[in-house]
Amino acid sequence: AQKLELYRRLARARDAGDLAAFRQELTDRFGPMPQPVLRLIEVAELRLAAEAAGVGSISREEGQLVVRFGEGLSRATAMRLLAGGGLPGVKPTDVTFASNQFRIRLPRDASRAWGLTQAVVARLSTSGEPAA
Repeated sequence: AQKLELYRRLARARDAGDLAAFRQELTDRFGPMPQPVLRLIEVAELRLAAEAAGVGSISREEGQLVVRFGEGLSRATAMRLLAGGGLPGVKPTDVTFASNQFRIRLPRDASRAWGLTQAVVARLSTSGEPAA
């Protein structure tokens, strides 16, 4: 029951302050967090950053990162932000755009794929356009 309540609280986090308070409480109650718990919190941080950037959803499908546009992110904005390159290990041919999403071929290595996912969200977060 305690574990489920912690999962619920993490899912309800709405800003960096909520996550910081969650981290502090876990550390105070249980001591240093193991790597899987740290990764779970990183995923929550990524979710909040993606929502703030206007991303509708992020998924992994058939070896590709699929980012669907939400109301706060347009295809044109995503193309502008990603066209400049600079994403780790991504060639221009690794990125494809559709009307409501874009796809990027993911590296096979899980840690590199996670790093690329974080880099994509960070890049989209620089749009300067407020999410709807």
